[in-house]
Amino acid sequence: MAMVAQAQNDSVMISGKVTDFDGTPIDSCTVCWMNESFETITQALTNSEGYYSAKIRKGNYNAVAAIYEPSYAHNALNTGLPENQHRLEF
Repeated sequence: MAMVAQAQNDSVMISGKVTDFDGTPIDSCTVCWMNESFETITQALTNSEGYYSAKIRKGNYNAVAAIYEPSYAHNALNTGLPENQHRLEF
């Protein structure tokens, strides 16, 4: 998961792309930013090309990405990816 931040007053715009280990974009992946108490501050959803963006206040956050694995596995099987290669790397 790659991230880029652009400053704007007290906030930054964070954008990036989520892909699987072969570089294939992951559609409908939820990307969340959490504070030090692991409370979700904001989240974004990737588009069909794997891109996301979110505006967030400047600060220190943990970034987490999540997918609905049965949907990803179904799509991977439809593209011919062997089941033993169904994995994501963040």
